[in-house]
Amino acid sequence: MDRLKIGIIGCGTISPVHLDGIESFEKAELTVVCDIKEELAKELARDKKCRYVTDYLQVLKDDTIDVVHILLPHYLHVPIALEALEHGKHLVLEKPVGISFEQLKQLKEKADNRSLTVGVTLQNRFNPTTVKMKEIVEANELGKFISSKGFLTWCRKDSYYSESDWRGRLAKEGGGLLINQALHTVDLLEYIGGPVKSIKAQIANYNHPEIEVEDTAMISYTYESGAIGSFYGSNNYGVDSQIEMGFVFEQGELILRDQQLYMVKDGKSELKASDLVKKGNKSYWGMSHQLIIKDIYESILETRDPMVTLDDAIRATELVLQCYNQ
Repeated sequence: MDRLKIGIIGCGTISPVHLDGIESFEKAELTVVCDIKEELAKELARDKKCRYVTDYLQVLKDDTIDVVHILLPHYLHVPIALEALEHGKHLVLEKPVGISFEQLKQLKEKADNRSLTVGVTLQNRFNPTTVKMKEIVEANELGKFISSKGFLTWCRKDSYYSESDWRGRLAKEGGGLLINQALHTVDLLEYIGGPVKSIKAQIANYNHPEIEVEDTAMISYTYESGAIGSFYGSNNYGVDSQIEMGFVFEQGELILRDQQLYMVKDGKSELKASDLVKKGNKSYWGMSHQLIIKDIYESILETRDPMVTLDDAIRATELVLQCYNQ
């Protein structure tokens, strides 16, 4: 295989960043898009000069399709992924990879029995600031790890939920702020800080009485190393502000603020890396979808594991699910 033919199932809000990733990879060809809303699929197909369908099974049964991007409401990720694997498709999944421990188990078992790639877009691991933090920690430049923090304050108005039949619904979204907006940050606190031994959380819905899930959460981490961590997140801020993170070590700190990574050591602050900035009203998403999609595609063509494995994505989701099961 020297070229990948791609199908997209779900043409909603997240699809543009996946399309950017597809179009930027010269060995990928968008072949078909699918959505139950025919006009949405038709308009996208017209723009991208490809076919469209409204039945996802037409994508899965198409033997010319190599890779399927599943960009659907959370509760459909695993059921459609299981069918896609049965039809021999490599997968690119949006987070969360599942909304229950049982779904995670089902997907893991199915994927382990297929020689197929399942890539999940934990794209913030590819941010330049994340890559640099990982390098600094692995090189032990700052000594013993002591503590971490994560801070997410975004804005989700009532209309965000009312315009959707799945957002804010426990059975379909699987949760609220933690599983939807904060999963990347929850993942990075362990990815940089190391294995988490235990996690405790408090969740609440303060300002969205029409939904069934949380709009605010606090988490306390205990790392296997003995370090401790804290996270606070809320969907009740007035704007979508940039995520802040910090890691304290015996000999200094790593501070992520405004998509800039600073290392503080010996009383001096040094800029170590800057993230690529996405223009427009989704700038806080960053631009690393292109990077992770490129790696997933290359892993398929090179017959290797992607840099972010299915096990990585399952672990990140498990951390969130543990917060809900306390």
